[in-house]
Amino acid sequence: MNILLVDDQPSVLSSLKSGLNWSALLVHNVYTALNASEAREIILSHPIDILLTDIEMPKESGLSLLRWCRENHYQFECIFLTSHADFFYAQEAIQLESFDYILQPARYEDIESAIKRSIKRIQEKEQQQTWLNFGKAALPQKNALLKGLLNDWFMGKETDLDQVLHFLQEMKIPVSAGSDVYLLWVQIQQWHSFPVAFEEWRQSTEEIFRDFFSPFQHQILSYFPDKTSIGILIYSLENKLMDADVYYARLNMIYSRITRQFSCSCAFYTRPSFQVSELSRTAAALQEERKNNICQSSGIFFSDSASVPQTITYCEPELLSQFEMYLSGNQAGKAEQEALLYLQSLNINNKLNHDTLVEFCKNYYHCAYSAARKLELPAHSLPAFEDVAGISSAVTLESAAAYLKKITSFFVSACSETETSDNSLAIIEKYIRENLDSPLQCAQIAKAVYLSPDYISRLFHKEKGMPLKEYITLTKMKAAKNLLITTSLPVSLIAAKVGYDNFSHFSKVYKKVMGTTPSSERNA
Repeated sequence: MNILLVDDQPSVLSSLKSGLNWSALLVHNVYTALNASEAREIILSHPIDILLTDIEMPKESGLSLLRWCRENHYQFECIFLTSHADFFYAQEAIQLESFDYILQPARYEDIESAIKRSIKRIQEKEQQQTWLNFGKAALPQKNALLKGLLNDWFMGKETDLDQVLHFLQEMKIPVSAGSDVYLLWVQIQQWHSFPVAFEEWRQSTEEIFRDFFSPFQHQILSYFPDKTSIGILIYSLENKLMDADVYYARLNMIYSRITRQFSCSCAFYTRPSFQVSELSRTAAALQEERKNNICQSSGIFFSDSASVPQTITYCEPELLSQFEMYLSGNQAGKAEQEALLYLQSLNINNKLNHDTLVEFCKNYYHCAYSAARKLELPAHSLPAFEDVAGISSAVTLESAAAYLKKITSFFVSACSETETSDNSLAIIEKYIRENLDSPLQCAQIAKAVYLSPDYISRLFHKEKGMPLKEYITLTKMKAAKNLLITTSLPVSLIAAKVGYDNFSHFSKVYKKVMGTTPSSERNA
């Protein structure tokens, strides 16, 4: 401990310095000053714990000295010694937070007693500060523990209710198993401008809820599992929860405030009041509603019915085979388009829910994997299905569409342009061979193989060196020649088999392409 003695009388300073038992007081350094100016110099150059000063001194009083100390944020203890029992002196000394006020003449024992008490106060302050610092250091661990306890509770998982309630009691949160509460889940669906920083959003959201509920003697307990959602438990300090109508009106005002203030769209999921012992079950129902909002609709979803198990609609095997055929035929874009149309049709018919969407994404991944193996592509590099759910484990129609696009990008980037052309050409040629008995117009072929007519025309000019129409005619005449040579079918029937219902026209085309008539070809 360091002490500074200030008095304009040298004899008083000498008496204090020699008459008090400083070693017993555990005071290590005793500094002296004859006026306030000298005292300032010592305070500025040495650490001082206790100031023992006279009040009435020439030029500047002890009160003025202490006022300067407080203005400069020196918080050491101060004991005044004075020969004047002046009320105004005492009043100002109290205002300046002096520790004691001793009238002279005073016994050494009285002064030592005042110093001992001031030292004890200093030690208590230091201990309090130590505990405060420890509390600040432990706060992250405390918050982490609270988050761990609330995670399962708010997410609807099995929880040790007694453990949670015990911890909440320690945190001075007055809820018990029989307390009536409301549970609300807030989910940011979309930011309409630049996203708000998480800490700012967290603090502002909590403040908004407190502002709207505290006038009713209600408090909130909040839990943030990620940067876009918050779970809020609303309880009463007077053990009398507000009516559902009042609660719903408050939510409407809060919803309007949040969407306006943060320029976002969001969803509120809540239910009628219930007892704390039922929180896990109610939380599970809210999480189910949140998951099944796959279109990310905004608004306040206030359900008072029990959660109905969702029926999974499985995709037909024939449709899955079609997706695989498109993907393996280098038509990933077509597969994506058809998959989205299928999901949209389910949604229109109220058959699309979270679990159905999850099963579809899994099945689509298996189709893509098989197609990649057929094309000898690195199937292990396909985008993982887990990319759909992300950290929230909630698949939405938007995230599923993004996943389908990733699959498409994989096939497009993995297949070279030459491979794509070769596969498209093979598909078209196969279709022509299997449909020789029809007219085979370019538009008809394009629709059947899910390619554009312009692309098919360019492809045949590039790969075959002839227009598509000419290639079709040549293919038909070659097929007719084979039938003329190897069978005894009538020429008119052969003409019909290659798409010509007019025998005369068939003969003219055959002679033009093959250089001889159908009859001469057969006779030869």
